[in-house]
Amino acid sequence: MKLRTMYNIKKSIQSKIFLSFLLVIIIPTIFIGISSYIVSVDILKNKVSSSFSDIVKYIKYSIEKELDQIVQISDYIFADNEIKEAIIKSNISSFNHLKSKEEFDRKITRYSIANTFANINILNVYALKNSSFSYTKDPTLVTNDKRIRQSSYYKQALSEGGKIVWGERVNYWQNNANEEKQNSISLFRAIRDSNYKHNIGVLFINISSNLFTDLIGQYTLSNSSSIYVLDNNNILIYQSNNKADRDIEKYLNVIGNNGSADDSFFESKNGNELIVYSVSPEYDWKVIGVISVSELTKDNSKIISITVLSFMISLIVTSIIWYKVSSSILKPVKTLTKTVKKVRDGDLTSRCQVANKDEIGELSQSFNYMIQQINVLMDEKIYEQNMIKDAEYKALQAQINPHFMYNTLNSIRWMAILSKADNIKQMIDVLNRLLRSTTKTTDKFISIEEEINMLKDYYYIQKHSYSCKFEVVWDIDESALKYKCVKFILQPLFENAIFYGIVPKDGIGTIIVKVKKNDDHIEMSVKDDGAGMSQELIKQILSQQKQKKGFTGIGIRNVDKRLKITYGDTYGLKIESVLGQYTKLSIIIPICNKTVTCEEDPSCVE
Repeated sequence: MKLRTMYNIKKSIQSKIFLSFLLVIIIPTIFIGISSYIVSVDILKNKVSSSFSDIVKYIKYSIEKELDQIVQISDYIFADNEIKEAIIKSNISSFNHLKSKEEFDRKITRYSIANTFANINILNVYALKNSSFSYTKDPTLVTNDKRIRQSSYYKQALSEGGKIVWGERVNYWQNNANEEKQNSISLFRAIRDSNYKHNIGVLFINISSNLFTDLIGQYTLSNSSSIYVLDNNNILIYQSNNKADRDIEKYLNVIGNNGSADDSFFESKNGNELIVYSVSPEYDWKVIGVISVSELTKDNSKIISITVLSFMISLIVTSIIWYKVSSSILKPVKTLTKTVKKVRDGDLTSRCQVANKDEIGELSQSFNYMIQQINVLMDEKIYEQNMIKDAEYKALQAQINPHFMYNTLNSIRWMAILSKADNIKQMIDVLNRLLRSTTKTTDKFISIEEEINMLKDYYYIQKHSYSCKFEVVWDIDESALKYKCVKFILQPLFENAIFYGIVPKDGIGTIIVKVKKNDDHIEMSVKDDGAGMSQELIKQILSQQKQKKGFTGIGIRNVDKRLKITYGDTYGLKIESVLGQYTKLSIIIPICNKTVTCEEDPSCVE
């Protein structure tokens, strides 16, 4: 007995759901604690590297902007003809030099109004014959002109012919006590004559290291992060902490080994540092940001402890809750199963009686609604079939009316009196074919070719009834004849063209019957140049309003209704007319969809 109970427990849905729930929770959680640390570190790296990269790039853009302004000052001096003239005069005599110096001071004073001069320690212009001009806001700053003239950057500037040469951190000062000024950088540029053919002097601009301190100091960096600024010769210009300069070589090796020539993010081989690298494309200056990974991830071990504790608590609580929920689910599921079996056996009146306010209750209501809709759809389908049959019957009544039969027989009577038996035989043969087509009820659809042939028989009869009253133009696309359409849809349109278009008209009229195949549909139309219709009458016909007298439009409405029942409301009859000019009745039917059978799509080719 005990063994059977244990077997039933294992077999029940509730036990299967509960055991599956435990397995689904426990197995993935084993990996969560192991992988959470790795994932959290990667996420932290990505977030920090993204933020740190934005800082480095912004510093690079700021440095570019400042350098652009300093280069712009050098461009002004390089192109200033007054300064060039002062340099040339200074080489002539000491008197000319003093006068030229006054002109230089006046000119530079104008330039010094710009905010960019706040980061310039000193600006010197050296003539080739030992004379020089100097500008500075700090009178205590005195340069060692001999050391500047002997520097390799000075000589390189002369050989570059006007191009800018950046000088590294060299002590160009006579006062060696100013450490901050010794670590500044310099710009060298040859000044050429007015024709820019020969060198006449060299421009020397010394830039304060406060430029980088102010730019980088606005960001709060941790003790484990560093910012390095290097010039185009990979010479260290600025560093944000007191680390040794030799660290730069290590970072440059990491960047070089990864083959980067643009903004990049790297992780050092030992995984202890994140390196962000950004280079100025215009000046080839580099900004390198370094941040310690260990400092960032030192608290990540707490994630594993919190994850394990949270899992144990949630496992106990959710197990209790899930056991209760699975028990409450089982009872309404059985009720729903019984109802489904009854419906499967054909009892569409059966309904599921579940009052729960949960998903099972919603499912039961949806199931009941589905059965109700099935019943409604079945009723609608039966009603639709009856409407189709009734429409076809009314179509036959509208198409073969006593007036038509009377005229036809009267035509045959007069032909028998006035002519030989051959015409009577031909008229009777045509009438027989037409009567067979109209009374044929086994097929709902016929080919367009059959529909045209039937219309031609009808035309043959009417041609003798209204001799010399109208002529017909047949514009038939042969490629469309093989497709199927609803039976007897052109004859009512043709009849309307004769009786309400041509007959009321004075003189001979023309009826154009056109069939054209397009990419995805076939268009059929009957157009006459008769009396036409008013727009009010057209609206009444298409809205199924019955006319009190005169034109009834029953045949046209019948065709429109059968088309919409067969092909959908997007299809049907289109009427274009102008009183006293013409009336055009158009039909558009879809071309067969090759993914369905001919029984499903009436336009399919057999």
